Amino acid sequence: MAQEFLKHEMQTMVFSNSRLQTEVLLTYLQQANPRPPGKADTIRGYRGGYLPNERREIERGIRDGRIREWFRRARWSWGLTLDRWTAW
Repeated sequence: MAQEFLKHEMQTMVFSNSRLQTEVLLTYLQQANPRPPGKADTIRGYRGGYLPNERREIERGIRDGRIREWFRRARWSWGLTLDRWTAW
């Protein structure tokens, strides 16, 4: 389903049950949708193991629409307020 949302350029958050599952899904979609040279990643993970500056960069990308799809483990700890959603 996440691949279909990407095809239609829908900004999407995908939840998983574990960090491992988050990374597996992220890797699969990044390999299936390679970024063009010189372009920023539009598919990212978002989890507690990332450094604070990495998480802030991802949050900026989500807010300004550069990141089209992101994966995270638990929705309960989400601290961002996002104004627009295409798909949950």
